[in-house]
Amino acid sequence: MPRLLRERGVPIAGAELLDSREQLVKAVRRAMKSKIRRIVVCGGDGTQTSVVPHFAKRRYTLCVVPAGTGNSFALGLGIDSFESAADAVAFGNERRVDLGVVNGTYFANFLTVGLSAQVANETPRSLKSIVGPAAYAVSAVVPLLLHRPFRADIRWKRHRVRSKTHQIILANGRFYGHTPLSKDATLSDGRITVFVRDRTSTMSVVETYVALLRGAQANLSGVDLWSTSKTIRLKTKPKAPVSVDGCEFGNTPIRIRVARRALRVMVPACTEAHTP
Repeated sequence: MPRLLRERGVPIAGAELLDSREQLVKAVRRAMKSKIRRIVVCGGDGTQTSVVPHFAKRRYTLCVVPAGTGNSFALGLGIDSFESAADAVAFGNERRVDLGVVNGTYFANFLTVGLSAQVANETPRSLKSIVGPAAYAVSAVVPLLLHRPFRADIRWKRHRVRSKTHQIILANGRFYGHTPLSKDATLSDGRITVFVRDRTSTMSVVETYVALLRGAQANLSGVDLWSTSKTIRLKTKPKAPVSVDGCEFGNTPIRIRVARRALRVMVPACTEAHTP
């Protein structure tokens, strides 16, 4: 990445190869203390989410380089490669996009509840580095056979959805993996998109995963798919695991809202659809 930036005439104050997200957060703090306004972070959705709390509502700009399994956040910014990331830094535009907030913690793109969260939490990073997105499918085999559905109670404003399901997806941005969860969603619309399917069989879970891969999830039977700008309160019985951008977060209940225009990012000059 440093080479691509230098080829585009971008001065580099320093570059570090880090072994953990804890080290990354410390490096970001050092850069901010040194008054470096644009900070490049290379990694997947979990890596980006680990640093966004330190950029939120501050005058520092996050420059995203996709180097993870799904890279949903980067895709929502119109960045799909190292080259487009370098172009965004060198020739792109600064934009302000929304962040999600779950139980008081900022996150970049999406969170999952139930089976998807369990699979994300249990998939080894080493396996993801070897086989990419297929790692989730490999890790899902045993949980899929053993997982039990839960009852969900989702409330916002004067609305309420109750469902018995295996999983729930809530997204601040447009993408879940490489698939748009909602074709109309963006990282700047001030809304959280929610997907839940009121089905409990193992076959229904398989159908849901296939539909999500194909972008056909809205056509499934028993689906509730909506978006809202209001705070969402989600409870389950029994408690269910939660994953935030592929990282273990805890268990339900959770409270989710949108922090409007809370993050400064660089996007490619040609980006139109997903950011303001």
